[in-house]
Amino acid sequence: MLRSIILADVYDGEGEKDETFYDTLYRFLVLFGVPVGLDRFGGAEGDKVFQAIDLGLNLIPGTGKGKNKSQYWKDCKKFSIDVGEDCRIALAREKLMEGEGEGMKLLKSLVCFNPEVRASSFDVLTSGFMSQLEQGNNNSFMGGDDGDGGGVEVRKFFAFAS
Repeated sequence: MLRSIILADVYDGEGEKDETFYDTLYRFLVLFGVPVGLDRFGGAEGDKVFQAIDLGLNLIPGTGKGKNKSQYWKDCKKFSIDVGEDCRIALAREKLMEGEGEGMKLLKSLVCFNPEVRASSFDVLTSGFMSQLEQGNNNSFMGGDDGDGGGVEVRKFFAFAS
């Protein structure tokens, strides 16, 4: 779906062009960065998606200094979760880095582009971030049936509101 939206605009010539998807994707890329390495999903389709992103933002070496590239880096300097100078971003980063950075690790694993690397619900529940919320020392027990004759591990977490 991402590929078809990026590579073939859905605008049919009638009505107003909706830029919501593009704006949202751009903000995601500013906040979390353009995926590299294992964060990119593979295959020919994945490669085309990231080529479109790289070309659209003029991020490929040798493509010059386009206005998209300079605006992207300016926005990253202000709003990137890793280095953004905006006070709200800096506060969020500070909170996520508490407790050995488990919150930041979890967040980044949840927003990974590559579905093979992205955190599953089990990964979330067994993450270091969630272990801080588990109730007491005896926080899990075996209960029910997992369908294979074995028990299902059940964990209890503290409820909290912010």
